[in-house]
Amino acid sequence: MIEQDTSENQAKLVYLSLGSNLGNKKFNIEKAKFQIEKNGIKIESCSSFYETDSWPNNNFPKYFNIMLKVKTFFKPQDLLKKIKEIEVLIGRKLSL
Repeated sequence: MIEQDTSENQAKLVYLSLGSNLGNKKFNIEKAKFQIEKNGIKIESCSSFYETDSWPNNNFPKYFNIMLKVKTFFKPQDLLKKIKEIEVLIGRKLSL
């Protein structure tokens, strides 16, 4: 019988910080949450929305932010890749 490393197949707890400062900020974050769950990342809990100034230039629009506690089977590099794909899917403009 082959023994497996049980930690290899267990879901990992991860904390994600989401923010938006353009358009309908709350709706943008809700779209991101929907796509996160649609991609097999289970949202365990979610903070309230909070507003922060843009940094380092507070002349830009303020951000709405949340924190998510999620469970995922993705490896860290794969999770980052998936989150970047979700950002593009929901309309994030990437700076060059």
